Amino acid sequence: RPTAQAMDLFNALKRASIRKNEDNDCAVKAVAIATRQSYNVAHTALAMEGRTNRRGTYPRQTKMATLALGFMTTNRYSYRDEGAEGFTLKTVAKRYPRGTFYVHVRGHILALVDGEILDWTAGSSRKVLAVNEVSPA
Repeated sequence: RPTAQAMDLFNALKRASIRKNEDNDCAVKAVAIATRQSYNVAHTALAMEGRTNRRGTYPRQTKMATLALGFMTTNRYSYRDEGAEGFTLKTVAKRYPRGTFYVHVRGHILALVDGEILDWTAGSSRKVLAVNEVSPA
């Protein structure tokens, strides 16, 4: 389970989302958390990469917005990799206890920071499709 501090951060991003009348903005929240930027900065970076308000975000848009904010992403896991072990949101934090990552599940992206999932899906059994490490460029 996320700490109170982590959930405070996520809830602050949710309030910023409501103020912008946003929806389907999980990538905005994940980028804000992973790059340590405000919701508005992450929202603008994704808009510059073609994200439409109240619509989902393509993985390439997330990657390019992250790069524009001075960070890079490195693929660390894909369920398609040969010999890939299966992960769920319950177990992925044990495999990646240190660092900052984007975790992709079907139709959703979230941030994992130092073994803590900062998202409403924390602790669920959703299958992890990919994990990308986020680090300064």
